[in-house]
Amino acid sequence: MEFSNIAEKLTNLMESLIMYLPKMLLAIAILIIGFKVIKKVVFYIMQIVERSKLSAEIKPLLRSFLNIAFKVILIFSVMSILGIETSAFVASLAALSFAIGMAFQGALGHLASGLMIFLFRPYRTGHYIQVQDQEGYVQEIQLFNTVIKNLDNELILIPNGNIFGDVIVNSSVYENIRLSFSVHIPYGEEFKKVKNILENALDKTDLLLKTPKPFIGIKEFDTHTIILDIKVYSKIEDKEKAYFKATAAVKNALGINGIKMAYSEGIELGEIGA
Repeated sequence: MEFSNIAEKLTNLMESLIMYLPKMLLAIAILIIGFKVIKKVVFYIMQIVERSKLSAEIKPLLRSFLNIAFKVILIFSVMSILGIETSAFVASLAALSFAIGMAFQGALGHLASGLMIFLFRPYRTGHYIQVQDQEGYVQEIQLFNTVIKNLDNELILIPNGNIFGDVIVNSSVYENIRLSFSVHIPYGEEFKKVKNILENALDKTDLLLKTPKPFIGIKEFDTHTIILDIKVYSKIEDKEKAYFKATAAVKNALGINGIKMAYSEGIELGEIGA
């Protein structure tokens, strides 16, 4: 009796295998061919994208999206061929996606901000930006973070959600950048004289642009001193070096020409060294 039951089960199993074998072979063939076709289709699409004016930062994202989208469609098609009910699977996938989304709300916010950065492009790779009290050159724009390298040669990762909701200063949009600093001189010094001295010194300073010319004006009248506002221009890549060269040139010019400075809150006057 037991032998007959086993034989019946084996017979049913063989019949099921014979019935489903063509579908299984067809499904496997479709998967193998489908993956190869998807690879070629994505390749040709990306070839067209490469010739377009689409931002370089969004191209890897588009490639990944196309790969995933086409493969998901292929897998659902194969499941339908095998007779697998996909509606329950889709519902489970949606529930799982919702649960993951609730668990990673912050990450999804950064992802959405990353997509907005890709879309509106407030900055690109290679641009010099200031954001979240950090500044430097953009090395990479990722889905969740923006990677910048500051002038201290440090790599900084800033979450895209923090960037997109903050003020972004992009110094690379225009060719030149303006640098500003102040100098205090006593009321007894003649402004025109000091201005000419500083203009001549800055005109001979390396890394500072000849056009636009440096600007020197009276910024404020302090209790004991006149505060001069000095503005010079340089290339963005020379920003830090140009600033230090300009301040050194001003200090040197004041010292050589004997311009007095205010010490101890203006009570004493003394020479400034070269």
